[in-house]
This record gives sequence, structure tokens and C-alpha cells, in this order.
Amino acid sequence: MQGDGDKSMESDRVVDNSNEISMEDEATHGTGFLPYYRIPTSKWKAACDWVENFHLVERKSEMNQLGNYIAKARLNGLQVLSVWGIAGVGKSALVRNMYYDRIHRNDSLFDRYGWVDVTHPFNLRDFSRSLLLDFHSQPVQAMGIKDPTQECHKILKDNRCLVVIDDLESMEEWDLIQAALVSRPSSSIIIVITTEASIAAHCADNEGVIFNVKGLEDKAALELFKKQVCLFRKSEGACCLVIAAASHHFSNLP
Repeated sequence: MQGDGDKSMESDRVVDNSNEISMEDEATHGTGFLPYYRIPTSKWKAACDWVENFHLVERKSEMNQLGNYIAKARLNGLQVLSVWGIAGVGKSALVRNMYYDRIHRNDSLFDRYGWVDVTHPFNLRDFSRSLLLDFHSQPVQAMGIKDPTQECHKILKDNRCLVVIDDLESMEEWDLIQAALVSRPSSSIIIVITTEASIAAHCADNEGVIFNVKGLEDKAALELFKKQVCLFRKSEGACCLVIAAASHHFSNLP
């Protein structure tokens, strides 16, 4: 899986996002009525697992901001917003937390969800197949779909989708994706995650929906460091020594 490495930086537990696609029926998940969209069981389980086991560190403000950016995009008829920041800052974890939270609580703003990690070198057909695979609960071949790009375009056009495109590396990649998949006007929202401010500005519909994720403050960063070290400790004593040394370093920062 491609990425900038920040997908697990702010979690106590890493959840494998590789969709295990099966022929099992999609589920209504106890909503009490037949919804306009049934979330695939595998995706619903992944969302439940994430919500129950994943804990952001000192990111509540950013979560609220991200929600506000989505609301702003919807209110103003915008379709594409960007999230950017340096590698390892935690932008993918932040967006994934929002993504799974909305699936878990059956958010009425969206009726389909898709997450795709961009592979490199970029291939539009492979990208479309990956997105289509994430939309559905069965393989593309089993559905008799011959053109995954055209099918993704139709899904985005006809539904209220929340789609996340992670690890976009160039403006050229986005130009290919936009030309093939994006319809305007549309009720779908696309979030592009990248490490480059220039790429974020190129993708977003306007500068008002470009979200820069910044690093944690020293105190919050130390708390995250403690949790990450404890996950990989070989012994309790070794862990304490490393944390003590780090604590001393952070306490002496200006």
C-alpha cells in the first residue's frame, strides 16, 4: 500500500484497510428501515473496529475543522477539497477517522463511501478498479463491469459519495482523475490528500477548502511518542528508559 507513512502515526492500533471483497450481502446495520444505500459489511466492520480501537491524540480541533470544510463545500456547491501536510504529520489518520466515523453513525449527508490509495506509477484504469472495488462488496468481474472508469464516473454522478484519494503526488495525476471521474454539478465530495501545498491548491475547488494539517504541539507530541514506543517495547524497563530520556528532552525545549 502506498502512502506517506502518516496513516498509523496517531493511533494506538493500526487497522488493515485492505478490503477483503466477498460475495456476502451488503448490510443495513440495524438502522430500522431500508436505507437508500447499504454499506458493505466488510466496510461497516472496519468502521466499527476503527471507532472502537483508534484514538486520536490532541486532534479534536482538527476533526471539527475538517467537518466544517466538508459542510462548507456542500453549502457552496463545491466538490473537491484538499488536505495537505508534511509526510508523517497524521493527515491520513485524521481523514480516515472522519471517514469511518461517518460510516459508523450512518451520516445522512452521504450514501456511498470510497477510499483509494494512489499507486505509482499512476494508471487511471487501475485507480478506477481500486475505487470501484472499495465501493462494492464483490469483485469487478463478478458484476460484469467492463469499464471501471466509466462506472466510477456514473456512481459519483448519480450518488452522494464521500471519496478519499490518498497519496496524490502530482497535478498530472489529478488532471487525469478529474477529467475521467468528476462530474459537475454533483452532490459527491472528494477529499484529496497530498504532501504538497501546490498540488492541494491545484485540486481544490477554491482556497477556502484547502486544509493544512500541522504537527502536534510538544506536549501532545510527547504523549503520542509514549504510546508509539510502548507498542514496540521489548521490556517494561526499556520502555521507561526511552520515555524518560524523551521526557527530559521535551522538558528542556525552549
